[in-house]
Amino acid sequence: MAFNVGLRGTLEDAQAVAAAVRESSGGLPGVQALGLALGDAVQVSTNLVDVAATPLHRLVERIVVEAEARGATVGAGELVGLVPARCVVEAGLAHGVRPDGVDEDGLPSGAALEAARDALRLESLAPDRVLEWHLQ
Repeated sequence: MAFNVGLRGTLEDAQAVAAAVRESSGGLPGVQALGLALGDAVQVSTNLVDVAATPLHRLVERIVVEAEARGATVGAGELVGLVPARCVVEAGLAHGVRPDGVDEDGLPSGAALEAARDALRLESLAPDRVLEWHLQ
């Protein structure tokens, strides 16, 4: 899954945060990350290749910690493509939405989507961004 996080800081901050979270540099398992400049903005661009090893909300939490340790602040998250329902439910659980935050088909409820949106720092998280919604 591809997920990006904007930073208010320097390219060096984004690169340092990326190095701190990516598995190959001793960071989180199943995470690939780069610090990139996009015009005047910088971001940490990630690929989460093992959501069982590192839940998406934990990756975002770690990016926040690493950015703040360097004096940078975290902006919005950006989901590229679709997110597995598992990631939505886990983020919701971590932020107070109970397991009944899914419907009978296992799709996240509105409350779970809202909690995940906040946890992942997304501007919005519509049901059609959940992988399983397309598999129904």
